[in-house]
Amino acid sequence: MKKKKLWFTDDFSPANVAKLQAEGWILRKASACHASDTVENCDEVGGDVPKQYNETVVAFDVTEGFIPVEQFDAVNTELVETQDELAKTKLSLDDATKHTADLEQKQAVQMTEFEQQKSGLETQLETLEQENTLLKADLAELYKLQNKPAAVDPSTLKVDELKALLTEKGIEFKPNANKEELLALVPKE
Repeated sequence: MKKKKLWFTDDFSPANVAKLQAEGWILRKASACHASDTVENCDEVGGDVPKQYNETVVAFDVTEGFIPVEQFDAVNTELVETQDELAKTKLSLDDATKHTADLEQKQAVQMTEFEQQKSGLETQLETLEQENTLLKADLAELYKLQNKPAAVDPSTLKVDELKALLTEKGIEFKPNANKEELLALVPKE
């Protein structure tokens, strides 16, 4: 943003006007300013500055052009302190950056270990599920064998029991068949 700089003078010679305008100054006639005039809004003033401007705007004094030593020493001290603080902050930032990088590296190692453990556990789970399936099949086979009725000698059965056995197996017989005829219809196992 361009600053508005006012130069108060009564010297409006072409050389002076050209020089001051080349330096970015806007010229104002110093003798035309009165104490009761309103202060024009600006960022900087120079030349024969009216009193009301000295109280509100930063004045530029071309006669000195230098900062007083006391002010320079204070600014220099402040600058050195700021540079020291900046250096300390940079060291802290460097330490924090290194610490963050170390943490990220540790996290990456832990993540790799976790993935390896996860893979191993998934393999174990698959193996256990396969073993479980085989054990369930073995258990079902054992259950069938356990619950299979013991082989009964058909010759020890009574006529009503033989008829019930043949009916259970879906074998037809004469309603008035005797024991020998029913025994002949029982399949040999």
